[in-house]
Amino acid sequence: MFNLYTDPQESDSIGVRHIPMGVPLQTEMHAYMEILKKYPPRAQIKSD
Repeated sequence: MFNLYTDPQESDSIGVRHIPMGVPLQTEMHAYMEILKKYPPRAQIKSD
């Protein structure tokens, strides 16, 4: 993905700026998934 306003030549992908956030987000997502396994949501989805 490219930001054409800041990089009209499409030389730098904007995804590269977000790579360092991948590890903390993955850690938090794993912790959240473990909580959902321990305490699953009780919401009922009604189908028509």
